[in-house]
Amino acid sequence: MTHLESLIAEYLEWQGFLVMKNRKVGRLKHGGWEMELDIIGYSPQSNELVHYEPSIDATTWDKRELRYVKKFEAGRKYILSELFPWLKPAPKLQQFGVFITHPKN
Repeated sequence: MTHLESLIAEYLEWQGFLVMKNRKVGRLKHGGWEMELDIIGYSPQSNELVHYEPSIDATTWDKRELRYVKKFEAGRKYILSELFPWLKPAPKLQQFGVFITHPKN
């Protein structure tokens, strides 16, 4: 878990969210998992469901976009079915990519 993931998880917990960190989802028949989701939170008070994918890597935006499209698709596919199946009716899922950038100079 990176420092950025820790900060986001701590903030959500401070706000009263139930938080899951680095959860593998989508068990594959040949072994392993389809994806790992970084931070998932549910607030019973406000009925909010959030999914954060922070990144501190230095890859190009094109490569990031491909990876995060897959991560967010997996989140929409598995969060309610595998991680929070007891949420009825299901709240709308909000998804966030968090990127650290620094301008040149």
